[in-house]
Amino acid sequence: MNNIHPHKTEVDEFGENANGINLKEITDNHNTTQPNDWWETLPLSVKNDVQQALKQADKGQLIPHSTIKENYKKWLAK
Repeated sequence: MNNIHPHKTEVDEFGENANGINLKEITDNHNTTQPNDWWETLPLSVKNDVQQALKQADKGQLIPHSTIKENYKKWLAK
């Protein structure tokens, strides 16, 4: 978190030098309510597949990229 200070200083300097239009854009962007996290928009089946894949990865049940490339060579050649 120690890296925040330089960014805060940069933002402060920008604010001091910004014109009204820039400040309006910044405040509008900051105050905009963001839609749900993208994860929440995924279908349940996709979430389940991702969670299963993460569990398999944690167990070391992975397929090397080179194997995948070899198995799908005809599609990758296009």
